[in-house]
Amino acid sequence: MTIKNKSKTELALMGAIFPEDVDKCRQRVKIGDAFNVADNSWKCEKGNGVRPIMCGRVIAKYPHFVILDCGTSITYVQIIQYRRKRGRNKFVD
Repeated sequence: MTIKNKSKTELALMGAIFPEDVDKCRQRVKIGDAFNVADNSWKCEKGNGVRPIMCGRVIAKYPHFVILDCGTSITYVQIIQYRRKRGRNKFVD
């Protein structure tokens, strides 16, 4: 069975993110909400192997992403993934 033949319920159980989910997230995120974000220096393999985490608050909202006061931005899809896996990883990748 290919992905095109699967029902929306089956895709949701697999962890699919739908446009309705993004719209709901866009409405729920408010200016001042805090997120823990992985620093880019770790992705560039700089440092001592410890993954630095920054805490940032939302200062601006746009149609597809938000800007944080720590100098980075995250998309609404990343926020949805962060909230779904909150027990395992406590930061946005």
